[in-house]
Amino acid sequence: IKTESTVFPENKITNAVAEITIKDDLVSVFFEKNEDFRKIIKGLGYVWSGSSWGKKIEETTGAAKERAAELGNALLNAGFPIMILEEKILRNAIEGNFEPECTNWIYRRIGKDLLAINWKGYNDKLYQKARSLPGAKWDSPSVVVNVAHYNEVEEFADLYNFKFTEDAKKLINEYKEQIQKVEVVKPAKVEKEEQKDGLEKILESSDEILDDLKD
Repeated sequence: IKTESTVFPENKITNAVAEITIKDDLVSVFFEKNEDFRKIIKGLGYVWSGSSWGKKIEETTGAAKERAAELGNALLNAGFPIMILEEKILRNAIEGNFEPECTNWIYRRIGKDLLAINWKGYNDKLYQKARSLPGAKWDSPSVVVNVAHYNEVEEFADLYNFKFTEDAKKLINEYKEQIQKVEVVKPAKVEKEEQKDGLEKILESSDEILDDLKD
């Protein structure tokens, strides 16, 4: 079974096989000590557990099958043979048929009406664009924006390929419901009376008096 689930890339650099296993909440890979392999794994967010490398599956990682196919594809392209027991995932790894992991996310800041913008690694362009949003400020490790500016945040997300967590979506929907209940009024406009120049009036009166005396 293992042989049938193993593939060698055309450009293989070793006969040693990286064994990838999948659970709903974890993708693991076992391989001998190799620096090139380690760089690939760490770049994809895998952590050493003492016996293998693993990636915990969460809302922001995408499904385990997607991450396993992405991992397999990266290793194959680097020349490492792989083994995946699930045939469909193995085929997806070979064919590059998976949704790449999104590392740009907008969260809800716990306990506050704030949207927290996060991305992986250093990116000054994203930082500057995020900070240009109304009322945005840096609150490590995120740029935070009040939910009142959700329209601008949604436009930012569309432009720069960010996704919203379910909690962030919930906060936005809650805010929309709240503002729908707020009374909309048309305030009366009070015209300000033009300020008269009292001194000018006095001087005009004085001139009139002087003219009368001349007569």
